[in-house]
Formats: sequence, structure tokens, C-alpha cells
Amino acid sequence: MSIDNGARHKQPYRRHVQAVVIGSGAGGANVALRLVELGVETLMLELGGQFEAQDFSQEEAVATTMLWREFGMRICGGDAAFPVPGANALGGSTVINAGICFRPPEAMRDLWQRQYGAEWATPERLNPVVDWVWETMQVAPVPQPFMGKHNEVSLDVFRHAGWQAGIIDRNAPGCIGCGVCYFGCPTGGKWSVDKAQIPAAVALGLDVLTRAKVEKIVVKNGRATGVEGVLMSANGKYRQQPLAVTADVVVVCAGGIDTPILLQKSGLGGPGDGIGGKLHVHPGAGIIAYFPELETEIWRGVPQGAFSNEFADEGFLYESSNLPASAFYMLGAKAGEDPTTWMARYRHIVLAGGMLRDEGKGRVKPGPLDKADLRIAFSDNDLTRMKASLLRLGRAYFDYGAAGVIPNIQGAGLLESYGELEAIVARIDNAGDLNLYGSHPQSTVAFDADAKRAPLHPNFHLHKVPNIFVADASVFPVALGVNPQITIMALGRIAGDYVAGAL
Repeated sequence: MSIDNGARHKQPYRRHVQAVVIGSGAGGANVALRLVELGVETLMLELGGQFEAQDFSQEEAVATTMLWREFGMRICGGDAAFPVPGANALGGSTVINAGICFRPPEAMRDLWQRQYGAEWATPERLNPVVDWVWETMQVAPVPQPFMGKHNEVSLDVFRHAGWQAGIIDRNAPGCIGCGVCYFGCPTGGKWSVDKAQIPAAVALGLDVLTRAKVEKIVVKNGRATGVEGVLMSANGKYRQQPLAVTADVVVVCAGGIDTPILLQKSGLGGPGDGIGGKLHVHPGAGIIAYFPELETEIWRGVPQGAFSNEFADEGFLYESSNLPASAFYMLGAKAGEDPTTWMARYRHIVLAGGMLRDEGKGRVKPGPLDKADLRIAFSDNDLTRMKASLLRLGRAYFDYGAAGVIPNIQGAGLLESYGELEAIVARIDNAGDLNLYGSHPQSTVAFDADAKRAPLHPNFHLHKVPNIFVADASVFPVALGVNPQITIMALGRIAGDYVAGAL
């Protein structure tokens, strides 16, 4: 019934509970809330600290060091090197995301039931839970005053191209459009789970311990008996007191990267067993468009406000986005552009990208110095679709009247015709030629009713250790194809029923 700062403990922390939940993000918060609703004695352990609006900084270096896993330096390698975000705070990635909300795609829900044996993946079971999450998170379309000109232009571009498009739904009832969601909401306007589900769960009896690093799940005779770890310092850098919690069930909700790493460190398998295998990241490659006659002021308004799902069947979700001045400057520097001329364009640009439901092969392993070792090999079809995404979006911007485009291609400057764009896209040989961004690590502890094909049962417990549950983006059998936080929350709540049933 409290939120306890583990950094303040001067003695080892030892305790027994019915259920211990590792991680406090979209999955963990909803599992924990459901468990305490059902009367289960539950302890939540969170590696990061608890933060309020006044704690957040709008300086990128300060914010990422405070709130992001690996202090904002987590990189995926393999075919390309690109950042993959992760949170280090109570509330998980809901604290640092843009608040974008999509319901689970119906095609994905049907696939889960038909091909992977998820009995809960029916409209009758899943849709009411999604509706509950939608209402609890106060989801609504971005209000027009806070859209920002750059988002409005991208929405017009999508519609001018004849694409199905709309305004993004967000869990931000108090948003004022300051555009710095990735650094923590400084106004408290975003309704992350540390403001919604976690306080509700604490009021019902949940105990939360922050700055608690779980290093191992203890397993004896085929059953988990608890977890071991260490309490960290207030800045998350230094180890302090030992941590040991015994529990009847262990629920891992540390995200698509840290969940498989913990399971691997606990001797429960590796990528060959599906634990840390099948990494998907929803890679994004975008196009910046230059409209010299428009004052778009890309730094104003919500970070992302417009979308098009016209090509969802092909695995694309187009979304508009803002862009920090520092990032735009670096693009020009890499292209050898004159800095003064280049930065003069910053007031007149818009940006959108095609987020891809990737099909390639990736994996997650523990790396040195407590880092994650991430590798991904995109399929030939992934690369073909990324290139098609750039061409299609570039054509839409030129048709709308853009004076030029800047594709997310290594070393590309301003291209003043579609023919120039076609020529540079044709020279792309591999994903390393693109400036990619991986937003949603997932599928690394996937579920399947067949234990030979995946490590997790559709009812969210490990096939080999039935009292270890997983409830985060790790569980998706294939890449989801939309921003996943609402889906993770809904599945977390459903998983809570199965955890309670196991007790």
C-alpha cells in the first residue's frame, strides 16, 4: 500500500508475497492492478525511480540520462545501427512515449486465436478489456489547438494523396502541445500508467519498490521461488543493498529487451529456445519535406499528430513527427550542407515516416557492462518495403507542392525532384544505408500453444516453468504493426486473470 524508494534502504530487503511483478510499464501496471483487484498480495519491483512533472528536464542529455535505459545509449546492431528506446522510471515507457494509442488490429487478434492458440483473443473477451483501458487512459484525438502546423500539413498530404488518414488518438487529456513527451511530460498532461493504474493499485493494496534491480529469478524443482537482486542508488548508477523476494508466482514485465535478458540470466533458455529470439522493432524510415512558403515550426504542437493506415495490409503505418533542431543540424552536417543555409529551412519542414511491421530475424542477449546486445537481420522483403515507403511518401509530398525532400538515407541532403529521390533510393543496398529508428522492441518471448515453437503458453506462463508469467511486448508472436501500448495494457489485464488463477 505504498511506493517505497529502494535507494533509501540502509539494510537488505527481504520479503515474501504471493505475486512479484517485475517492471511497472504498460504491462506490469495492469497486471498488478488486476491482481490486487482480485485480492492477491502483490509487490511491484521497478529499476527506475519515481518522478513527478517538476522533475523532468527539456534538455535532451539530462532527460535521457535520467529516464532512459542505458542512459539513452541503447543501440541495436546487425544490418544497421540505430537507437532503441527503453524507460528507466516508474511507469515504464508510458512516461517517455508520445502517448499514441491504437486498438489491437482485428487481423492480429484473429491470428493470435487461429494460429497461436490464444483462447482469450476473441471480440467478446478482448474488446471489453480494450474499452476499459481506453477509458482508463482517457484516450482522445489530438485537440486542434495543439496539433501544430507540421502535423496538419502531413495530414493534408496524406489526404491529398487519396489515402485513408486521421488524427492520432493519445492518452494526454491535459496536453498543451509543448512537444517534449520523450523527455517526460513537464505539465503532467499525459496520462501515463504511473498516474492511472499504479495509484489505483496502491489504493487497493499494491506495494511498489523503486530502484530495485532484479538480477535473477530463482527456480527450484521446476518452479520459481522468487527473485534476487540489488537496490540501486538514487541516480541508478551504484549498487547498494541486497534484495531477495520469495513469491508463489513471478510476473516479468520488463519489456521486449530486459525481459528476455532476465530470463536468460536466470538459466531459463536463450535465443535458440525463443527467449530473446524473434526480436522485432517496428523500424521507421522517414521523409522530411521542405515548404519554403509555409511556417510549419516543427517544434510546436504534439510530437506526432497525424497518421495514415492506407497501407496497413502491406505492413505500413505512416505517422507524422516532430524533429529536434539538433537532429536536423546533424542531418545537414552529414550531407555536407552549408550550416546557415541548412538551418534556415528548419522553420519550413514537416516530417513523416513509414513504421514497418518487420519480418526479419533479431535476437537479444546480455552484453558487457550491463548493456543489452541487440542484433537484427531484416528480410529482403523488409528492405524492399522500406524503400517503397520512402518513394511513396516522397511522391505524396512532391505532389502536394514540396520544394524538396530529405529522405532518411545516410548522407542525403535536399533533393529537389522525385527523380533525384528515385535515384538515391535505387542505390540502397542494405538497411545500413538508412537512418532508422526502432520504436517498439517486441516478440522476444512469444506465445504459442505448441511448446516446440515458442517458450510462452498463450495463457502467459512459460511452458517449462508454469509459475513464471510474462506480460509485456515480448509476448507478441509477430510484430504488432501499430503503436503497442494499449494492446500491452489490455493483455496485461487479461494476464492478471491467469496469474490469479494459477494461485
